[in-house]
Amino acid sequence: MYSALQRTKWRLIPTAAIGSIVLAMTLVAACVLLYQRQQAIELAADQIYDVAMPTMSEATRMVRGLERLAHTGQALIWIDDKEQRQVMRQSLDSIAMDGVLQGDPELRAAINEAFATLDSNLAMLRQKGNPARAECLTRWQPVAQKLFDYSERVGYTASMAASDDAERIILATRDSRDRLLHLVLASLAIFAISLSAFFVMIVRPLIRLSRTLTTAQQGFYGASKEETFREFQALADAADALASGQRALIASKFELEQLAHTDVLTGLANRRQFIAKSESELSRHDRYGDGTSLIMFDLDHFKSINDRYGHEGGDAVLKAIGTGLAGLVRRVDLLARIGGEEFAVLLPQQNFDVAILTAERLRAAVETMMVETSAGAAIRFTASFGVAQHVQGESLEALMNRADVALYEAKTMGRNRVVLAAQSADHTPQQLEIAANIKNRKAEI
Repeated sequence: MYSALQRTKWRLIPTAAIGSIVLAMTLVAACVLLYQRQQAIELAADQIYDVAMPTMSEATRMVRGLERLAHTGQALIWIDDKEQRQVMRQSLDSIAMDGVLQGDPELRAAINEAFATLDSNLAMLRQKGNPARAECLTRWQPVAQKLFDYSERVGYTASMAASDDAERIILATRDSRDRLLHLVLASLAIFAISLSAFFVMIVRPLIRLSRTLTTAQQGFYGASKEETFREFQALADAADALASGQRALIASKFELEQLAHTDVLTGLANRRQFIAKSESELSRHDRYGDGTSLIMFDLDHFKSINDRYGHEGGDAVLKAIGTGLAGLVRRVDLLARIGGEEFAVLLPQQNFDVAILTAERLRAAVETMMVETSAGAAIRFTASFGVAQHVQGESLEALMNRADVALYEAKTMGRNRVVLAAQSADHTPQQLEIAANIKNRKAEI
C-alpha cells in the first residue's frame, strides 16, 4: 500500500504542476485578449464622443441655421412693419458670423447670395411697398430652394457618418464576442483534457487504493464569479449618445421638410407644394382619364382690410381662411395658399358639378366668417371664386389661367360669387388679354 501511495504522489506532483502552468497561461491569454478588446471598444466609443458627436452637432446647427434663413427670408416679404422687419433682419446676422456655416466655400457662397437677395428684397419693399411682394417672392424662392438642398445634403452626410461610426462599434463588439467565445471554447477544451489526464493519472489509481484506504478523497472547486466589464458601460453610453444625436438630426430634417411645403401663416400647403402635387395629379388624370377640377378664389377688398385694420387684421383674416376651410374639403383635396390673399383647391376625381357645389360651400363659409382684432374690431369679408375642369392634355398653367379668368370675371360681376370657366383650354383673344393682365389688376381690385 505504501508503494502505491508513493507512486500516486509522484504522479500527482507533475500533473498538478503541468495543470497549473496551463491554467496560468490560459488566464494570461484571457487577460491580454480582454484588455485588447476593451481598448478597441473604448477607442470606438471615444471616437463617437470626439468626432461623431461634434460632427452631428455642427450638422444640426447648419441645418437649423439654413432653415432659419430660408424661413425668415420668406416671412420678411409679408411683414408690413418696417421696424419689425429690420429687427428680424438683424437677428439673421448671427448666421453670417457662425463659423460652422462659413467653413465650406460653396455653402458660404450660397449664404452670401441669400443675404444679398434678402437685402435686395428689403430695399425693393422699402421703395415700392406691398406691390413688390410678388417679385420679391419670385426672387427668393430659388435661393430658399438652394438652402433647402444644402441642408438636406448636410443632414445626409452627417447621418451616413453616424451610421459608419455605429457600424464600427458593431464590428468591434462582434469581434469581442467571437474572441471571447473562442476563449471559452479553448478553456473548455483545456479543462476537458486536464480532467481526462487527471482521471487517468490520479483518480483511477486512487479508486484502486480506496479499497484499502479508510480516508475519503476530498475535491475543491473554485466557484466562478460573473463580472460586469467597464467597456460594456462605455459602449452603452456611446450608443445612447449616438442615438440621441441621430434623433435630433432626424427631427430637424423633418421640421425643415414641413417648413418647405407649408405656408407659415395659414398652415396650408404653399405654392411650391401645390404645384408639385397638382402636376402629379394631372399626369395621373391624363393617364387614367379621371375627372379633376380646380377652384381658385381671392379675398375681396383685401387691400382695404390691410389699410383699415393693419397687418394684424390682414394676418388674422388669412389665418381664419386656413383654419375655417380646411375641414370643408376632402382629405384627398389639396387646399393651398398660392400667394398673398389668393388660394386654390385641387379636387381629384371630381367633375364640374361637384366642384361648383364645393366652391359654393366655401364661398358661403367665407361670407359667414368674422374675425376680431386685438382692438375689438370685427372684420367681415367675402371671396370671389373661379372653377375650371381639367381637359385631357392640358397643363397646370393653362388650367390655372382658365380658373383665374373666371375668378376675375367674378370680381367684375360684383364679387362674392362663383363663376365657371369655359369648358375648353382655348381662350378667346379677350380672355387671353384678361389672363395676361390679371396679376397687375388684382392689386387694384
